[in-house]
Amino acid sequence: MTADEAAAVLVAATAQPDCDRAVAWLAEGRDLRTTTQSWRDVFAALAVLPVTRLSTEALRQAAARSAVSHLDSSADLLAIDRVITPNQHQAALDTLALHAIGHSLANLTAEVVHAAQANNKHVMICLCDIAGLSYRDLADKLRSSGAAAPPGEPDGAWSTTQVKAAWKVLDAHVAGELTSMVTGGTPARALEHLFGVPECSATGWELVSDLHQNGVPFSVLLAQRGAGGAWLAHRNRTNTLLIGVITDEIEAALGAEGIEVLTQRNLGRKLWHKLLGPAAGPLQLCAIRRDSNHDPEPILGITIASARDGGTVRKSVGQLEPLPPQFPHLLLAAVVVGPGWADRVQSTAALARAFEGHVYTERQLSELARLATQLQ
Repeated sequence: MTADEAAAVLVAATAQPDCDRAVAWLAEGRDLRTTTQSWRDVFAALAVLPVTRLSTEALRQAAARSAVSHLDSSADLLAIDRVITPNQHQAALDTLALHAIGHSLANLTAEVVHAAQANNKHVMICLCDIAGLSYRDLADKLRSSGAAAPPGEPDGAWSTTQVKAAWKVLDAHVAGELTSMVTGGTPARALEHLFGVPECSATGWELVSDLHQNGVPFSVLLAQRGAGGAWLAHRNRTNTLLIGVITDEIEAALGAEGIEVLTQRNLGRKLWHKLLGPAAGPLQLCAIRRDSNHDPEPILGITIASARDGGTVRKSVGQLEPLPPQFPHLLLAAVVVGPGWADRVQSTAALARAFEGHVYTERQLSELARLATQLQ
């Protein structure tokens, strides 16, 4: 969009006599006075105007309205099949108890864990949950200590050496044999081991055994939920899957308009960089046309960014803002999802200027598709 085209959009959207008055109107936070121009049109137009105090404020006002995403990563769960269910945890606990002396979790050893893990693939992740560690935490601690690296996944094949190293870390967290590296700090442990359990004097593995046999009080469950946040660990493990979901939606929207799309996910890193060059890592999709030899010719590169809060928006913009100059002969667009973009308008406005107004949410994919058809 040229500056003259942008001015025409703003004048039409605000019913003002000229561009300067239109910008001033928008900078005051006023609404549009047309049914033919959308806030995304205004957002895109303001992004290509010269930077002034009023145009910057107007762009922020437009960002707050155009960059509204209804996709909140805190509201929906992905890959729910990866969650270890209560029944699976119970089976893992029962398997551990079966191999322990007296069938008590108070008598666990590395040998017991190894035998139980061989019979139930959820044993090791169950022990991580008992200790208040994610599997990644456990793996990082083992690597930093120089111990035997664990399998890539908790349900992998465990050697005796790996189990012994893991048990040493897990036991220290449950038994409280940890030292804080921060003055005045408290080593991170499971909440029930830090504060105890109402009407129970047991500690360490004795406490684990008591909870296994007698149940966990509802008050402890609520305290655990409050400290960890509902589904926090699962979201941390699956947050990258959201990009895949949006990739599919973009591919479908462009495909419905007859636009052929190639994705980094399907091509793989080597072919992706062969198609677009070494700077193509942050791009997830590329709309193409075919030349006379039927070879793919890129016409639009697309990057996707998800942000629930302003801090993530600021970080994402810092990574994406330098991207367009690295592709001087290819138009780039950004698809942004999550509530952070409409909240952090200053950063969103900066991204819009860097991408010359080609910033869309998941609600505006049809407009992104129309842009691609214009480039064919």
